[in-house]
Amino acid sequence: MGKSRREIRMEKQNTKRALMAAKVMRSVLRLVAKQSDGTTIHRTNSGECVEFGDHYFMIQIYKETAPKVVLMSSVQTGKTEYLIVYTMACVENGLDVFYVLPKYDLRNTFVANRIDTILEDVPRYKKMLRRATSKRSADNKSIKQFAKAVCKFVSSNVRADFKEFPADVQVGDEIDEFDLITYSMAPDRMEASDYKFVRESSNPTIEDHGIHAQFKAGTQNEMHYMCTGCSRWQVLDFFRCVAREIRDDRGVVVDHELREDVAVHNEFVCEECGSELNREQWRWISLHIQGKYPSYHISKMLLRSASPKDLWDSFCQAKAKGETELTRFYNSVLGIPYTAPGSRITDKILKEASLMKWQPYELGKGWSTMGVDVGDHFDVRISIHRDNRRLAVHIGRYKNLEDLHDLIKRYRVRCCVIDAQPETRLVKKFQADAECDVWLCRFKKGEGEASTMIRHDEEKELSIDRTYILDQATAQIRDRTNILPANSDTALDGFYKKSMLANKRILRFDDRGNARYVWTKELNDHQRFADVYDLIAFLVFGGPAEAAPPDEDFEGDMLLRGGFNAKPGMRKFMGVETAAPDEEKEGVGVVDVREESPLGNGIFGRRR
Repeated sequence: MGKSRREIRMEKQNTKRALMAAKVMRSVLRLVAKQSDGTTIHRTNSGECVEFGDHYFMIQIYKETAPKVVLMSSVQTGKTEYLIVYTMACVENGLDVFYVLPKYDLRNTFVANRIDTILEDVPRYKKMLRRATSKRSADNKSIKQFAKAVCKFVSSNVRADFKEFPADVQVGDEIDEFDLITYSMAPDRMEASDYKFVRESSNPTIEDHGIHAQFKAGTQNEMHYMCTGCSRWQVLDFFRCVAREIRDDRGVVVDHELREDVAVHNEFVCEECGSELNREQWRWISLHIQGKYPSYHISKMLLRSASPKDLWDSFCQAKAKGETELTRFYNSVLGIPYTAPGSRITDKILKEASLMKWQPYELGKGWSTMGVDVGDHFDVRISIHRDNRRLAVHIGRYKNLEDLHDLIKRYRVRCCVIDAQPETRLVKKFQADAECDVWLCRFKKGEGEASTMIRHDEEKELSIDRTYILDQATAQIRDRTNILPANSDTALDGFYKKSMLANKRILRFDDRGNARYVWTKELNDHQRFADVYDLIAFLVFGGPAEAAPPDEDFEGDMLLRGGFNAKPGMRKFMGVETAAPDEEKEGVGVVDVREESPLGNGIFGRRR
């Protein structure tokens, strides 16, 4: 049977892509190859030639022709120099490059120090730039126009940069410092390209985030060395080749100690036999051959100048100074992620918060708070409060503001905090029409201090440090003072759990090297922030108040009630009466009651 037109077209496109990839690779190697006078065409920003002596491990990476390559690396390993060389090889071959850096200020500094310098000092690059058709665009800090192609340098925190630039190549430099929501728009720039080449690198932060997630999806290439004793190929792992784990009676790792053979010879040793590793016999070996693309882990241990004893001393000093320095050691020296305690909500923590029992509560005789996150939907969390604990009585997603007004009435909401952005005008209208106190919330960058919360009582607006309030919300779930229904694992078709686990607390360093923790921005964190806004509503309102008199005339269909005769249309689960779902209701907020919930509620608005 002959091939279809589509198959023939795809085959031609793949061949074209492969030929261009090979052409770019040859250009890369020409730029870094030794010439007759011992120099290289490419020079670093300090005017030095490219040397692979201490960075021998980069040779295979320079030879890569795969459409996508990912580098998870410690600092000062030559990864950025590779990205620059690859970029110059691409523009030399007529490919437009979209080069992404973390922030606007860093973008300007990077272009001035790393790009403008070599464009001026390297004759080949200077000639390419001088041939540009527009001198004004050639001198621009953001756009460099060459004879055959254009390279645009952008910052991940400027959304406008991700528009109106057709690219063939996407380069992400230090993606763990990116605004990953904005960066997710980068592939759109290559939509019309026949090539769609991608190069990404970064110093890792925590597990399953950013570069580590990308590394795991790839081939997971690790550097291996030949053991001089047993001839076994050994991956160079700090906790096997330098240190040894100390375990307690239960098998739990409680500490580490320096291996005796390392202490004597100051060489990396085989995990199995303790013999020295031959660092002249090395190879990259994939630990995940089914990976979608080549991914590499590069550690400072790979440098020929690396000293096992010095690495051990650095590790001991980092442990003594605390989590911040230990995180820095894992990320910057070993080039691996480190998840410090409290840096994320885990599946286990969420389950433990979802299994706490709560006695039936007469919502009709009390009051509640509500948090609303604004996005494609209105994500909602409504809670009642007892003994400084929050009990979720409704979690849902809605499409219309009218649904929110209904919820305020049904659950006797006293205070609601809603996301002020991106629909500020819309939420202000909701604020004006609502039958309870509604506060608009904006996050601001602070230092994680409670004192950074600012209230504007007349406008009913507030701003609060994002890191601080997310820390508080995480602590509540971890300490089980934020009580979730038992069916949170499957609620909203799994979206609730995915959203609650989305954000991670990572370590960032400013230009002066000062460390601070920030929570990542994620695409699917809407329920997480609905929970955060509900917590803010509780703090704004001032905590538990005297119970309000019951509203006996209220005919709401979502009330939780205990100890009363059921009204028409009510159903009873686990000793608590709740309304039957309103099957005629439009939108996303259809009540879903789970009988297995030990809380006797488990009420979720379900997406249709």
